[in-house]
Amino acid sequence: MQPSSWPPIIAETGTSVRRIAVLYKQGNSAEEIARLMTHLSITQVYAALTYYHAN
Repeated sequence: MQPSSWPPIIAETGTSVRRIAVLYKQGNSAEEIARLMTHLSITQVYAALTYYHAN
């Protein structure tokens, strides 16, 4: 995540944590999200979900 961005954005991607959370809440697994959003690694998706669940 970028240290001072709001809303929280995955570093160097422009993708918000909220976008990942929405996809997850729609029933997509982390692996499915990584496949849908090809510019993100599975590690970035898990980091975004971890951030979302922690905040």
